[in-house]
Amino acid sequence: MSDVSNATETAPFEIVLDFTDDELLQYEAVSAHRSAARTKPPGSIWEGWTGPILIGCVSASAAATLAIASGAVSSRAGAGVAALSFGTFWAGLWVPGFIGRRTAEQQRKVAFDEFRTEWNGARILVTSQGLWMRHGGLRSFVSRNAVQATSREAELFLLHLPRGRPMVIPLRLLTSAQQARLAALSSVETEKGRS
Repeated sequence: MSDVSNATETAPFEIVLDFTDDELLQYEAVSAHRSAARTKPPGSIWEGWTGPILIGCVSASAAATLAIASGAVSSRAGAGVAALSFGTFWAGLWVPGFIGRRTAEQQRKVAFDEFRTEWNGARILVTSQGLWMRHGGLRSFVSRNAVQATSREAELFLLHLPRGRPMVIPLRLLTSAQQARLAALSSVETEKGRS
């Protein structure tokens, strides 16, 4: 009887990856948090409020100067110049942020689509030697020695490799026994992230 249970504990199993939007957002958040923790970029004028306020002031001054120079507003019409400067300042302050958020959202969607195209339907065969992966016409092998740590974050199971982003598997695709087998590939396992 113990031979049968031992055989099922070490029998290879296959995972077919299928990511939802929520899982991709969680993976992006985990990856961004980890990369930000590793490298903090040097500060610049565009961090915080300095950059947007500077853009607002420059655009307000330029708009007021152009309005007076073109004759649209006389230099004696203080209320008109003030209203124009005020409106232009706020437009200069907020428009770059709106454009930046829109661009970031478009880039995120493209990245999600590329990730889905590459990894949805990918197959991972878990054996006692490691992980055999097949996706996009490529086949690769990750030795069990290459898995430095495993962790569970949100609805994801992460396998941390020596380089690059962690390999991610949605928890909904794994049974508790399969999670234990994946965790056994590494000597370090954490519940809410890698230390």
